[in-house]
Amino acid sequence: MKKMILMVLIMITGVILSSLAFEQKQYIDKGTNTGVNFAGPFYCDYNRNMNDELIIPGTNTIYFYEIQSDSGFSLINQIDGISGNPYLWTAGTGDFDSDGLKEIILGYPENDTAHLRIYEQSESTSFFDNLVWQNDTLYTTIYNLGVTNKLKGDGVDRICGLGIPWLSKPTKAYGWYYYTCIGDNQYEILNTYAESISVGSEMDIGDINGNGLTDVVFKSYKNYVYIYESTDIMDTFFVKVDSITESGYASDELLILPDIDRDGVKEIMKYQIDYVGYPTSYGYLIYEERGGIFDTIFNRHFEVMTNFMYICGGDIDYGDIDGDGINEIVISGGRHLEVWKAKGDNQFVRIWEWTDPTYYTIESHLLCHDFNNNGIKEIIFTGCGISNSLTRVFECDTTRDPSAPDMVKAEASDGVIVGSGVDYDDYIRIEFSGLTTEPRINKSNIDSILRLSGGHSYLANGKYLDTCRWEKEGGKSVLYIELTEILSPPTVEVGDTIYPDGVTIRSFEYPLLATSKPIVLGGSFGPTGLEVEREEGEVGIEIEVNKGYIKWETKGRGELEVYDIKGSVVIRDERERKGENRTEINHLKNGIYFIKVKYKDIEITKKIVKIR
Repeated sequence: MKKMILMVLIMITGVILSSLAFEQKQYIDKGTNTGVNFAGPFYCDYNRNMNDELIIPGTNTIYFYEIQSDSGFSLINQIDGISGNPYLWTAGTGDFDSDGLKEIILGYPENDTAHLRIYEQSESTSFFDNLVWQNDTLYTTIYNLGVTNKLKGDGVDRICGLGIPWLSKPTKAYGWYYYTCIGDNQYEILNTYAESISVGSEMDIGDINGNGLTDVVFKSYKNYVYIYESTDIMDTFFVKVDSITESGYASDELLILPDIDRDGVKEIMKYQIDYVGYPTSYGYLIYEERGGIFDTIFNRHFEVMTNFMYICGGDIDYGDIDGDGINEIVISGGRHLEVWKAKGDNQFVRIWEWTDPTYYTIESHLLCHDFNNNGIKEIIFTGCGISNSLTRVFECDTTRDPSAPDMVKAEASDGVIVGSGVDYDDYIRIEFSGLTTEPRINKSNIDSILRLSGGHSYLANGKYLDTCRWEKEGGKSVLYIELTEILSPPTVEVGDTIYPDGVTIRSFEYPLLATSKPIVLGGSFGPTGLEVEREEGEVGIEIEVNKGYIKWETKGRGELEVYDIKGSVVIRDERERKGENRTEINHLKNGIYFIKVKYKDIEITKKIVKIR
């Protein structure tokens, strides 16, 4: 076993060098099923119209979608499962017997066993309508099954898998194998390898070192990565040539990458679950061989919140998703999706990320493919949850530059209770130019996230704040900062400049981009000076709480209103004549109240604390 040296040379945190504009092109209300490692999605062109179909294996139905207009994918066909079976799955399509007609391999679970069936086209443009083969023996387990054209160097589609059926059990599997076509629509497992190795459920096939010999990469039972290489160009025998012994909680996908960082060396990528829980942690590693040593050149881990810890999963894929002729890597973990680009030898930057606001993709799968034939591969992000499943189609918009939403308006307000200075119901409303990620802002972080000029603060007595809440208004995010006055008022003033920290408040559409442009606080926290001067001598208010009433007077017809701390009117008293008035408050519960007396266009407000 060769020694492995870890070389983590990627940018996980810090400055993002670039970002791309992505658009959700379509939402499909079907998604991949749960519990099957080889669940897809897949693509094929079974009707040979030069438009590939998107294949989504649902819980008990295989769905076929095709782009037929500017509106995107439409459902054109489906294969339904057998009533009573828990689910139906597919391992992919191909021309397995080289007769010019395409086939699809399906799995039909029956209790603790699995029935494999192959359906073939009856004509070159028809659907998979003809059952041509099924396995005679029901297998107790199928750990991994897939379709590859990379064996024997002849380009023939073959069915391969991990877990040799007659050696494996539901709790443990051994070796890998592939089917050989022994006649028209006749298949047998004639070749098996690594029969003594306890395997996992992930594998990939390719030529890692470029020597013309086929390499098979698969995961062991302990999550080690084993590499087997053929001994000749006809792949008649395979021997173990290397292993990577860095294990995770559970490895769920392996890929041989086509020299993703363009340094002349192909790589092996592994996705794993670090641990499950609330949240679940996912890990992504890329290994590259240099001088007989496998170095870790990419090491990304993140946590994703779930609503059910026992359904979880992610995926990895690659492709040119921005049309520049260079492959990017795409990773998903539960509801979260990221795109990374190589910026040189062993160096990567994250260029886009997105999190599904629903819990319908807590087990997610990926496919990068150019379905609309425009030279840019779409990202198919599909998955399931405990109550639903869905698929989202994303595409890079090369005509549009991404941007973070700016603060377009920041206004102070005196609230429902009019009074000079900052009091208990005053607030600040900040409107953004678009949707943000709406991060949690509270008294512990507001002065740093939205710093005020002059050393001012939103906090009363340096430590009190009512609340901060986000609202969506007209497709934009609006932040309401509700102030309070305890012991001493906040020092925030109209005319202060608000400086966002450039990190915390991010674009919902492009989460790598954060709000950074400052704005000046406008509006008013109280009435004008002229109104205050006119109050004197025309409106009077005297509070005598202990006697259970409020004494007030006006020079003419007036109105008194009492508000609770939430701003709701709890007393309204109107008097037609001038003079002294008394309003009973004995029925009010203990608490803080605000009293507003109105006369003509004049208002005066005071606060009382009622304690029996």
